[in-house]
This record gives sequence, structure tokens and C-alpha cells, in this order.
Amino acid sequence: MKYLVVYFFIICNILIACGPSIEEKTAMEKCRQDEITIEEAIRANLKSTFDAPFPKKNFSLTKILGDNLQIYGSCYPLSFKVLSTRKSNLIINNETGDTLFMGTVCRYRGLYYFNEKINDTTFRIFALKITDSLIYGLQNYFQYSQIDSAIERGDFPKLIRYTDKNTIRLHPDKKELKMLFTSIIDNTKPFEIIRTNTISPTNTIENITTTIESDDFEILSKVYPNPAIDILNVDLRQKNVLTPYYLCDLNGKILSQGQFQEITNKIDVSGLSNGIYTLTIVTEEQQKETVKIIKSK
Repeated sequence: MKYLVVYFFIICNILIACGPSIEEKTAMEKCRQDEITIEEAIRANLKSTFDAPFPKKNFSLTKILGDNLQIYGSCYPLSFKVLSTRKSNLIINNETGDTLFMGTVCRYRGLYYFNEKINDTTFRIFALKITDSLIYGLQNYFQYSQIDSAIERGDFPKLIRYTDKNTIRLHPDKKELKMLFTSIIDNTKPFEIIRTNTISPTNTIENITTTIESDDFEILSKVYPNPAIDILNVDLRQKNVLTPYYLCDLNGKILSQGQFQEITNKIDVSGLSNGIYTLTIVTEEQQKETVKIIKSK
């Protein structure tokens, strides 16, 4: 079965009222067919491919989106099932049953990089920015064409392996791709996420962060000693003006919070009861990292 990559439909001007009625469904089907034609035309003219996927391990989309994702598409909600394993992610259209994406998703400095595998040595990559209520950059084929344009303008020469008249071969350098996709995503309109399981308390960490594995850390360098008795040392990879932090219990309740200003910082944990806690830090770009802390005598 040939899997299609994530492609969310462009807003259809034919649809006026939120329904959808039989007439609207007919119009939407025509709109969908038109967009498939547009997608095929764009695909036929794409030049850029990567020689490897994004160089980070697979991230579980269900950690941030849940098992079901609903967004406002045209004038009514679109619904998708999200399935995640250690090595891959799967996105399925709940209405049609079509598999829209199957592959790895990597998280790096506030963006999520989707890897479309063409064959063992050829990939396409696009990126999303996801907040609590919005998704930016859903138009992946628009992103692919924008990559072609940016490379042909000479904007990101460090990404280029080689080019010719019909081919642009790229290497997925993390820092360069961060700059490339940020410039693309900043010019896209976000889609609204419909939250079906919202958390009402405002003083819980679920409203602030998603936990990631320690080898995914891009901000934290070291947290020690762990277990901690009185003082917890937190080293950052680089000095920032202000880096907010939140120390929480396992229920997500924020017990203390503050701001780091140096490479090496200290938190007084002497007043905590023995047990397991979480420390979350947040950057200006809203990138968040969480590590578990053990408090002992």
C-alpha cells in the first residue's frame, strides 16, 4: 500500500455553512479531488530530497496530540487517529480510513520534523510547530516547494550535497533545518486544535510541558546530584537571559518555580518530602524539557 504523507486540505471557499450537508459533502469531495490534482502537480515538479532522515530519535506524537487529533479544517472539524510506537508514528483519517502519514517524527528545539521515506537512501522532510491550541505548517507540499525555492536562491548552502538542473540533494543538518523551517512556518496560517480532554486546573504542569527522554535534551546539560538531599544543581548547555523552571510533584502540581540566569544553577530541595519529582525548563521559543528528580534524606 502506498502511504500518503500528511496533507491537510486548503480551506475550500465553496463551503459557507458549518454542517456538512449532502451538498457540502459533494462540494468537499470535489475540493478534495482538486487538491489531490494540485498535490500531484507539485510532487511532479519537486527537486529537493534528503540523503537521510532528521538525525534525532523518533518522538511519540501521542505524548503531545493524544490518540485522536481534531482540528478545524474548512468549516467543520477534521478528525485523525494517532498511533505511536518506539520506532514510528501513524496518522489515519477517521472519516475515510486512509493512512496519511507513517514514519518517524523527531523533536528538536521547538519543532517536530516529519520524515517521509521514499526509499532507503532518499527522504523528504517537513516540520510542524505545535502549541497547546494551534498547529503551524500543516501544508507539507507547500513546504517542499519552499525548500526548493530557498535552496535555489542560495539561502542555505550548508544543506546542499549537490545540485543539477532537475535535482537538489540535501543533507539534514539540524541547525540549518531549524532556520529553514522556522522561516517557512512563520509564513503559514495555523490550524486550531480541538481539545476533547482539557485539564482545568491552571497550576498543573500538563498545561506547560510534555516530557521528553534525557538523550533528547537540547537545553539541559546535567542535573545532579540525583538523588538530591538539600541542593539540586542544574547545568544548562548555554547561558540564556532568563530560563523559567518548574518543580512539580508527579500529579503535575507546581511546588516551586523560578528563573535560571547562569550556566550552573542551584535549587533548594531541602523542604521537599522524600519521593520523585519533575523539573521542567522552558525557553523563549517555548521549547520544554523535563527530567525526573529523586529527593532523599
